[in-house]
Amino acid sequence: MRTALFVALVLAFLDTVTFAQEKTKSKDAWPPAIDGERHVYKTVGDRELSLWKVRPEPASGGKQDDARPAVVFFFGGGWTSGAPEQFIPQARHLSNRGMVAIVADYRVASRDGVKPTACVEDAKSAIRWVRQNSSKLGVDPNR
Repeated sequence: MRTALFVALVLAFLDTVTFAQEKTKSKDAWPPAIDGERHVYKTVGDRELSLWKVRPEPASGGKQDDARPAVVFFFGGGWTSGAPEQFIPQARHLSNRGMVAIVADYRVASRDGVKPTACVEDAKSAIRWVRQNSSKLGVDPNR
C-alpha cells in the first residue's frame, strides 16, 4: 500500500512541474527513440511498455560490474500525455555520477485511453521489473 501511494504521489508531483525539454509526441511518433538499453517490462494487449537504461557518458568512473543505486523516472503529463524523453538530461546527469538511471514509458489517456489507475499499475510493474532484473541491470535492489 505504501509503495502504491508513493508511486501515485511521485507521478502526481511530476505533473505539476514543467520541464523545458519535454517533447510532445504524436500518436504516430511512438515509440520514442532513446539512446540506451531498451527493455520491455510489460505487455498489455499489443502495447509493449518499455524502459530504457540510460547510458553514462564514456568517461564515467567506477567499475561497471558493481551493483549501483538506481533511479527510475516517470514523465509528467497529467495522466493524459507526455514522453519518456522528458528526463533524459537528468538521467544522464545521475548516470554519469554512478547511478543506474532509467526512464520508463507507461500508458496515458491520449495514446491508450486509460484512467490514472492504469498509469499507477504500469509504474508499479516497472519498479517490480527493475527489482526482479537488478542483476541484469547492474542495480542494487536495496538502493
